[in-house]
Amino acid sequence: MRRWQRYTGHATLHRVTADSNSLRRGLVDDLERRNLVRTPAVREAFLRIPRERFVPELAAERGLEAIYKDEALVTKQEQGLAVSSSSQPAIMAEMLERLEVAPGQHVLEIGAGTGYNAALLAELAGGVVTLDVDEELVEKARRRLADGGHAAEVVAGDGMDGWPDRAPYDRIMVTATPPHIPIAWRDQLREGGLLEVPTPIGHGGVFAFLVTTFRRQGDELVSQAIVSGGFIGFRGPDGRRPDFRLPTLGWYDRTGGRHAGLALTGAGIAALSAGARRRLVGMLVGEPRRTGLGRGADVELFLYLVCSARPQQLVAAYGGDQRLGLLDEQGSLALLRYRWQQVERIGVVGAEFFGDPGPAEADLRRIVSEWQSLGRPTLSDFEIRVAFGRPPRGATWRLPSPGDARIGVSVRPRSD
Repeated sequence: MRRWQRYTGHATLHRVTADSNSLRRGLVDDLERRNLVRTPAVREAFLRIPRERFVPELAAERGLEAIYKDEALVTKQEQGLAVSSSSQPAIMAEMLERLEVAPGQHVLEIGAGTGYNAALLAELAGGVVTLDVDEELVEKARRRLADGGHAAEVVAGDGMDGWPDRAPYDRIMVTATPPHIPIAWRDQLREGGLLEVPTPIGHGGVFAFLVTTFRRQGDELVSQAIVSGGFIGFRGPDGRRPDFRLPTLGWYDRTGGRHAGLALTGAGIAALSAGARRRLVGMLVGEPRRTGLGRGADVELFLYLVCSARPQQLVAAYGGDQRLGLLDEQGSLALLRYRWQQVERIGVVGAEFFGDPGPAEADLRRIVSEWQSLGRPTLSDFEIRVAFGRPPRGATWRLPSPGDARIGVSVRPRSD
């Protein structure tokens, strides 16, 4: 039988130093200048709640200045991999604004982490249920939320099940990347309520990483806002994360260490002949042919690419700037190269082509041309729908999902 824990904490507020107040105000002012903090309620929540209360070990080790940089803070690692963090304030602010939390609403957070985001949600709503699979993190978040006097009920359990004891909710915020969207989240959300969740969109483990705000409309979830961003992956009750490993190609020595050039991953690698693989490895350490894309492009081009490409073509490449693109059976490669500018945007630098012109290059050029002919639609022009047990209504593209969820994506042409 599954064991659940719950606790509601109330205590006196800690005294906060003047340095903390000043640093916090500087961070919030920066988020306002970038239009990430837009409402007085979100501004006041960030100003009132000291981040160092929820990461005291890091504050003692690195100092307050490090805590108030606009950066994610890794708070737990296992086998050299981050399994929990305090998210970057920029994406936290963007998500809080888009979730439109108001006093008196019933809110569920899935992924308690340090408890900092739960404190912000409690400040906005007046109370929140926050859930995490890791009982060590639950105990720490519970204690720190209690020390701050925040009206937060902290529970331990599998986030994929939600928290049915307190359902239905007006708002659900998910702060880890799930393997799929479970029907439990839809069923625990009121009609018209909002679900905000990291949503990898793509095929075969090659994704555009987005954070989507969905509204429940009957038996479907329909996107209201989409931003670029990613989070640490879910862990199951056994502590393990889903295994998304894909065929990988690069120049490795016998110890497994990778040498110069790009490393390539994607389902299509497995279909290459031995000769095509050897040619491709040689190309990956050489210089590609490059071209620009005219006026700058961002993550919406990646979303269009992963929706419209054939799944077996999609690949991701790593080494310096990141790349996403297409591979053909001849071993020719066509990639879009990008770099992170800041948490809320990525910038596509241009296209790179490896090997002689082939189907991969032709398909990438065609996809970019289609996107341009639609008026270079932005994320606000896309609609993502999630249905369960059947395809979503009216979607241009239908994408697979490991669970019962079925994802559909549409795009509206831009007239400007």
